[in-house]
Amino acid sequence: MHLKHYTLYSFLFFFTFAFSQPKIKLDTFTRPVPTPVDIANDGFTSRMFVADQSGRIFVYDSNGVKLDTFI
Repeated sequence: MHLKHYTLYSFLFFFTFAFSQPKIKLDTFTRPVPTPVDIANDGFTSRMFVADQSGRIFVYDSNGVKLDTFI
């Protein structure tokens, strides 16, 4: 009897969980970086730091315009 209840509750949980996920849309931020591996911001400004596979870090503004090479 308990197995039926656990099965029912788990089905209801996963069913509602599957439909409660937010919709995510990915958009192109910038194109000049050939092999990006990470992207982050400093938390205080709108600058974005994009790390390249070769070890370079590029700085972009929030519109995707390259400002400088950080390292």
